[in-house]
Amino acid sequence: PIWVRITRVTPADWPRWSQWLESYRYEDANRPPLPGVPVADTVVKIAGSPDALTETAVDLAPYLREGTGQLLLFVEPTVQPKERWNRQEWYGWVQVTHVGLTAIVDGTDVYGWATDLRDGRGLGGASLSLDRGAPARTDAAGLGKLALPADEAAEILVATVGSDVAILPHDPYAWGGGGWMRSERLDEVAWYVADDRHLYR
Repeated sequence: PIWVRITRVTPADWPRWSQWLESYRYEDANRPPLPGVPVADTVVKIAGSPDALTETAVDLAPYLREGTGQLLLFVEPTVQPKERWNRQEWYGWVQVTHVGLTAIVDGTDVYGWATDLRDGRGLGGASLSLDRGAPARTDAAGLGKLALPADEAAEILVATVGSDVAILPHDPYAWGGGGWMRSERLDEVAWYVADDRHLYR
């Protein structure tokens, strides 16, 4: 059997999720709980033979709202080896959404593109926001523009259509660091030299 824990999260939980990823492996005596609101803590039986590759479905529908949602999952055997390096587990941030989200970033702005994953059309009127700064609305093609912060990097782009939310992290790994931040371009000097003696190549 496997032990399945599920919590319901929002984009505001992303910083706590990053902190959890950085710390949980080093806190055996006092492992931090998953961020978010707990919605499931259950044991699922595996219907397969020992040492045989078996696929087991975990139904997330009961934990969604109107068929969409953001969840954290942690799955592990009910009995784990004592040695940390022998343990098996799976954990991740799971999005169930109809919104596809793409970001194009330059030195001053991020351009978000929200589309409907069911038919590919642009989602006009969707709310776009970074985890800091003012939000914006997408146009009829699903495009929206947000100014990049100058003082602290933004870690995620968020698109909201009604109760449906999609996030696009700058980096899905906590140890990746960084984020989107304003960077002014400076003037540069470049030159090319041509001569009749072929001294420069």
